[in-house]
Amino acid sequence: MRGKPPLFLILNYLRYCSPLLIAITVVTATVFVYYPVSINTNWVNPPVGFKAVPGITTVLSNDNTTAVVDVTPVRSLVLDARHAFIYDDFSTDPLPGRLCILGGKHVHYVPGREHVSFNNPSDGSYNLNHVLAYYCNNPIPDDADRVYFRIESYSTHPGGQPGGWWKGFFLFYSVGDKLYYTYEFWDAQTPSQGMEVARNHPDSRIPLVAGGTADSGNRWYIQWGVRDRPSGYMEYRVFLGTGLQGSINITDITLPNTPVYVGFGGDLNKGEKVYFDNFIACTDADPSFINVTQLQAGWIVYLEDSDGNVLASAAAGSEGVAVLNVISTPIVRDGYLHVRYPDGATIVRKQFSVIVGGDVYRHVESLSNIRILDFVNYDSKSYSVS
Repeated sequence: MRGKPPLFLILNYLRYCSPLLIAITVVTATVFVYYPVSINTNWVNPPVGFKAVPGITTVLSNDNTTAVVDVTPVRSLVLDARHAFIYDDFSTDPLPGRLCILGGKHVHYVPGREHVSFNNPSDGSYNLNHVLAYYCNNPIPDDADRVYFRIESYSTHPGGQPGGWWKGFFLFYSVGDKLYYTYEFWDAQTPSQGMEVARNHPDSRIPLVAGGTADSGNRWYIQWGVRDRPSGYMEYRVFLGTGLQGSINITDITLPNTPVYVGFGGDLNKGEKVYFDNFIACTDADPSFINVTQLQAGWIVYLEDSDGNVLASAAAGSEGVAVLNVISTPIVRDGYLHVRYPDGATIVRKQFSVIVGGDVYRHVESLSNIRILDFVNYDSKSYSVS
């Protein structure tokens, strides 16, 4: 029996300058042809040959008995870690259910605008007339070393003048015993320079550090804070857009136990109204950033909203990590992460139901479950090909 040479398949795995060493896989396929009557001494086409698959680059030769296939791996992005144990853009009403209110009845959800508003809270019955909201069913995880939180606030002052009151964060060690730290953003330069961190006991408030800038009213400010549990270090920042307006820090371990809850609110002037939006609490990751890992240096990652508008971008460094600053866009629903080559060509673009500050995403590529080649039967009889 004589026939055409057996079928050969060569796979070239293109990884675009991947640092991994890739072996070229050579797969040999042999087709046995049996003639029932006589041996044909002339060359004949084999009854089975290779056939290309649409979308895969394939070069066929020798009457389709040899194939060279260039395979581009399937690329995707996966969420590796979500450090936010609370994220709330108030797209739904948090009252009641998600938020527990202490010290006042003038906390409202603003449908359509998706904010929570505090107004006329000076009749608050909680410690020192504080009025606040905390997340009833979201205590701080026990294994957290650092707790980060951020929120946006907008104040309207009675009569158009600052009233000398504050709004900000509450970091509870005991709700019932009224033990907590406050991160305070004041409406005026007095009694502080605009920002304070204070320690609160029953019926007492002890300022620990002051400085920074004051709230001039009628603007959306971003407030950011952190507490390091082992050391007692606290830092507090205020931003206007992405611009840092002020920063203060202090270390205090007077309340040494594990903090239990985080929340927001303040000690507001009667008639003042404050809106809060986009609250995030993270453990051991700053909600100002999202990271995308396992990239090639120079690849650019874009964060896009549901309409494709670019909200943030960053290029991957030598370690293959792109760090996107999302301090002003920390919660994006139905958004995209879009990875491009420096020349603008798309590598991968994937939509997520929600993208949150503090997230870590990973670029992955795979050759599993890819159909790269088909066989074609030229004969009227069926064959099993391996």
